[in-house]
Amino acid sequence: MKMWKQRCLWLLVLLLFSCGKSGDNVTPGITVTPNFFIIPVGATLQLNAQVVGLSDPGYQWQLFPDIGSIDENGLYTAPTTLPANPSVTIRAVSDADATIFGTSVISLQSGF
Repeated sequence: MKMWKQRCLWLLVLLLFSCGKSGDNVTPGITVTPNFFIIPVGATLQLNAQVVGLSDPGYQWQLFPDIGSIDENGLYTAPTTLPANPSVTIRAVSDADATIFGTSVISLQSGF
């Protein structure tokens, strides 16, 4: 019986040390939602970004190519006419580390 108690105690200790704190192994990143969307020309779309694993949660929105506009709150406004390349990549880029960003792809269509 004593050996059984020792094994249980060692198993408990092992489990406690292997768990760690919940934020210890968080990979820094930014998630943008929605990550893909189709909208008509002239429409708007609200994007959201969630920053994890960074001490500075700030980020900036960027458009590639520069088609339409996006404000500081993540509201994308599509152009009123369909461009030759109707696909826009939107990034939320970390203020702390420009190599960390989240992406959304918007496909523009001429009306629904």
